[in-house]
Amino acid sequence: MPAECRAQWPFLGRGAKSTRVPGCGRCRYQAEARKDRVDWQADHMAGQKSQRAASRRLSLVIWTGSALAVVFCSSPKALSAPKWVEGYGDVPALPTCEAAPEVEILLREEEVKIQRENRSEIRIRHLLRVLRDNGGPEAQFSEAVDRSRHLKKFKGWRIRPGERDRVLTKKDLFEGNLTNTPGYYEDIRHVGGGFQDAVPGDLIAYEYALSLEGWGVPFSSSLVQSRAPVLESRISISLPEAWNLDSAVSGMASVEARRHKQTWTWTFNDLGCLQAEAMDRGDGLRPKYLHALAYDPNSSEGVKDWRTLSAWMAALHRERTQPTAAIQELTNGLLADAVTPFDTVSVIGAFVRDEVRYVALEVGIGRIQPRKPDATYASRYGDCKDKSALMVAMLQATGLEARTVLANVQRGPTLGVAHISNFDHCIVGFRPGSGDLRLAPATREGWTYFDPTDNSTAVGAIPRALQGTDALVCDPLGSDLVELPLAAPATFMSRLEWVGDLSLGKGARARVRQVSFGNRAQYARYLLRSQAISGLKDLWGKHLSNQWPGVEVDSLRVSDQGDSVITDFVVGGPSLLREVGNSWLLKPHVMGPWKRRLVEEERRTPIYFGAPQVEEFRYRWRVPEGWEPDESLADFRAESIATMVDSKATWEAPWLTLIVRTTTTGECIAAVDYLRAQAMERDLLAVGSQTIVLGRKP
Repeated sequence: MPAECRAQWPFLGRGAKSTRVPGCGRCRYQAEARKDRVDWQADHMAGQKSQRAASRRLSLVIWTGSALAVVFCSSPKALSAPKWVEGYGDVPALPTCEAAPEVEILLREEEVKIQRENRSEIRIRHLLRVLRDNGGPEAQFSEAVDRSRHLKKFKGWRIRPGERDRVLTKKDLFEGNLTNTPGYYEDIRHVGGGFQDAVPGDLIAYEYALSLEGWGVPFSSSLVQSRAPVLESRISISLPEAWNLDSAVSGMASVEARRHKQTWTWTFNDLGCLQAEAMDRGDGLRPKYLHALAYDPNSSEGVKDWRTLSAWMAALHRERTQPTAAIQELTNGLLADAVTPFDTVSVIGAFVRDEVRYVALEVGIGRIQPRKPDATYASRYGDCKDKSALMVAMLQATGLEARTVLANVQRGPTLGVAHISNFDHCIVGFRPGSGDLRLAPATREGWTYFDPTDNSTAVGAIPRALQGTDALVCDPLGSDLVELPLAAPATFMSRLEWVGDLSLGKGARARVRQVSFGNRAQYARYLLRSQAISGLKDLWGKHLSNQWPGVEVDSLRVSDQGDSVITDFVVGGPSLLREVGNSWLLKPHVMGPWKRRLVEEERRTPIYFGAPQVEEFRYRWRVPEGWEPDESLADFRAESIATMVDSKATWEAPWLTLIVRTTTTGECIAAVDYLRAQAMERDLLAVGSQTIVLGRKP
């Protein structure tokens, strides 16, 4: 074999035989046959510098004199990896963490070239080293494509020391629809693939190109890190002449971009393993992203700031929020008995909230544009923007001014750029036309807000997670960011009263009454609507068993008092007293405050507790005759950045009374406040583990 071809195809080895292909002036080589039928391919065509690898079985016609041999090669094919991978195989292992990542990212490179008329090209290179068999999701290639997002080129390699490289091409990838629901984003397809036989030590590289067109081009969100440690992540964005670029990061500290003419480049190095953050929703992981907004400052169209984003979204929603004949007929039928504006919005809000089930399908333009209200009403399902658009159409059918409103339930700090990724939720804003005090807690500057997706919230209230957060009203004339109303602590208030008997070693029994106000009462009403009494008994039993194993709930009754909801039941279970020497130990606080799990020394992002709330627990335990509490009876008070705890114990024979009141301020805890957050946790746990010693009377 010629040395030049051996250098190009080293996996063929020195013992490979060659034959001349008539007419092409070049060589094709066939390796010695082996029992394990090692796959191979050598394609060295005249005038062709690039190497090709196909997913279908290929036949190589090999001329040996007058004989014709056909050899089939299976996919993936054996080809050399690209030059940009060279040198990374010798990189030392990156720092790991307790989460034991499945891969480590050696290079993540993304080049975005934005063109005029809402078109862009993206080239991505991704190189990783496998740490565990298969490498998990991060070792696989995955992209969503649709009519405006196309996968143009793709090639992948698996590089294993001591073996020849394996390659994937675009034809090796699988493709499938995300949904087949007619008229509901059915054009979205998922494209994916990878090397399922990857083992620790393998390098996997992907290089591919995407073309985009349409609404999403100006809004760029580039992944910097998802979970695994990253050696280098590099992102560049190129714009047409005279265009501007605003950018911000999420989940990490800001990094200054290097600019060369109309190209901005960000480089992120040595990113440690991303670990879950305490007290976050879901898995606690917050991937790191770079968000950018590209725009032509000389154009009257497009998004440049919050006001133009508001008007742009209003234009997308306008057709989807107009009342049709069917919506008008539906609204008129529902409002036959409505008298006041409050009655009107309450009936419409309850219908959309309860009769249209929530189904989240948010891909393509469907991420930001709702379906038409007729379609949502006919199918009786939709996501947050579908339900909000239907309610806006119904409110406008009554003559009320109404708008869809962009919101964020995750509370993360609003990016300093008017980017669509600031928002992950959609609610309703309307002008009620009257000063009804029942709407006051959800009203600010003339607009009243309502979330038709939250099953436990009624008109006149805002879910706790949304209170105090930034929102954007979709207004044709444009709107700046607004802060949603923050309710008074009494709006989220519950009082739990226990009256029970303690028996020495024989168990305990108590009558319990919970009185819920405001949004807590709304949640109790939702539970009453959605579950049978037996289901509510099971919920209470599971909740109490955390602190009182073996407890049983009986005789549960729920009554709606208008301004509050009262739940009565009886509990019984093993003794709450533990004998120690000549004394009995009692932990009277059976419910216990919620234990906040804080495990890290610092957070990248703030913790938001939602709106202020008050919880009050009153325990009255009848102590057996001849026994009384000793000097352990003491008051407790602690105040930290986000929570204030008061605990007061009194003794008036034969009753031992414990009153615990917890007030949450609703503030954010950022990294600088983390030590105080830990102190808050200790305070809460101290109350929950409070022990009172009972001794015999002298």
